[in-house]
Amino acid sequence: MSIKYGTLTVKRLLVLLIIQFLNDGNISAQNNKIVIGETAKIHSKVLNEDRSITVYVPPDYKLTQTKYSVVYLLDGPDHFHHVTGIVRFLAQQGVMPDMVVVGIHNTDRTRDLTPKPDSSDKQQPTAGGSDQFLQFLTDELKPFVQKKYRTDPFEILIGHSFGGLFAIHTMLNKPDVFDAYIAVSPSLWWNKWEEVKHAESFLRSHRDFKKMLYVALGNEGIQMQSPMDSFVTVLERNAPPGFSWKYQSMDKENHGTTPHRSIYDGLEWMYTGWSYPLSAAFKGLAGLEQHYAGLSARFGYKVEPSERIINSLGYVLLGNLQTAEAIKVFQFNISSHPESANVYDSMADAYEAFDEMELALKNCERACLQGKKISDPNLAIYQKHLEKIKIKMGKKI
Repeated sequence: MSIKYGTLTVKRLLVLLIIQFLNDGNISAQNNKIVIGETAKIHSKVLNEDRSITVYVPPDYKLTQTKYSVVYLLDGPDHFHHVTGIVRFLAQQGVMPDMVVVGIHNTDRTRDLTPKPDSSDKQQPTAGGSDQFLQFLTDELKPFVQKKYRTDPFEILIGHSFGGLFAIHTMLNKPDVFDAYIAVSPSLWWNKWEEVKHAESFLRSHRDFKKMLYVALGNEGIQMQSPMDSFVTVLERNAPPGFSWKYQSMDKENHGTTPHRSIYDGLEWMYTGWSYPLSAAFKGLAGLEQHYAGLSARFGYKVEPSERIINSLGYVLLGNLQTAEAIKVFQFNISSHPESANVYDSMADAYEAFDEMELALKNCERACLQGKKISDPNLAIYQKHLEKIKIKMGKKI
């Protein structure tokens, strides 16, 4: 995408950025249908049954070799549509990275999401299978997802109600399975507040615990609020220094309406400071690398800047007339995302601004070739750019 100085026009940049935004939505059209995910079925030996999942991947998934963090979403069919929308919207704003979302379908919800009940509880006869369900997630579902999709090591578990209870139970019993947890309206009353009691002993004995937990509760009555208040007190008194947590009261929401607002707020909180401030563009490539080194240290894996972020920095530098530094940034984008067509088109813009027309032509041609190879939806834009370069150089089209 481009900006031009002299004969390089700002109008072209604005048109291309608008097209990029429109092509960058969280849905795709296939045979006149709106598609936001695909459903897969796997057989679980642990549970001795078939389990269905619905999976969302970012819209540019097939155009890149980028690896993505994963959200594992309990009660998938209930929350898949709005959670994928939240993830895509926040990613578009640069607030968080784009992610793969795995919505897990239920068979026996009470069985899978509840810890073993007290022997005196006879009201829910199938309850108590949470540890077996967790084994399914750990030993079967996660390996399936990691094999089929390009994923990085960071994984988030999101659950509501019994799902929130399961998320907290997982964190306290198998703390290394996930990196972060969002527990919405968790049923902490279960088993006479067992998870609240467990949390206190766990946190006291795991002073090096470094995961992330976001918990929220709506206006849901004393049965839900009392154990939550005690759980928050436990966190306040016992949370290890490296454990990041937040409790949010959603007093205008009820049990059914808490998930959307809570998941939005939880993801936004978890990724506080993720966005690279383009006001720091004067620092150039070194500033970008420093920012992502800090994110890597915080999240525990090597975080790479997206093609979009690098590209944006390059154009800001061009706008500041820091053309040589912009070229360095665009070259970095090519080395980081060589499978993209857009990186070559952007490199052509930088060379055109630097009046290096042969290099601009070479990169325009490469953008068109790569665009054809990967069926880039912006191929027509790259071809039009190539025509303009040739006309400017006095070459035949």
